[in-house]
Amino acid sequence: MTRDVRTVMEEESSLAAMRAEVRRLQQVRAALRPLLPLPMQDSVRAGRIRAGVLTLRTHSNAVAAKLRQMTATLRDGVVAQGVLVEDVRVQVKAAPQTDAPETAREIAPRVLGARARAALQQWADSLPPDDGMRQAVEGLLACARSDDEQ
Repeated sequence: MTRDVRTVMEEESSLAAMRAEVRRLQQVRAALRPLLPLPMQDSVRAGRIRAGVLTLRTHSNAVAAKLRQMTATLRDGVVAQGVLVEDVRVQVKAAPQTDAPETAREIAPRVLGARARAALQQWADSLPPDDGMRQAVEGLLACARSDDEQ
């Protein structure tokens, strides 16, 4: 089955947009890390930038309170590093439970067809070895079942 040019171009543009978003998040993380107090660096995650608002996420109310006090400093610091943001917002998300009891229903792994697997592998091979997107795609390929394993 052949794909038309429009389909291929849309897929490529969505992958390019995804890579651009990953690069932007890496830039935000790099700009943000030195601005945070050392004890907080591992407990703060940068989210997306939407409408000029950078969202920071943490699992701790205490860290969130300190981040809210620092929003002007953080905003100015990331802007100085070339990240275009107008405001910083802080969200507290519940920490994932590490000791969660096993559920009766197991989540089924993704199934990839041979063509999809080959296309993802080709794309991953075209990325630099230390690229986060390459590592994510290789992880997906390692975890996903083939459609002949069903």
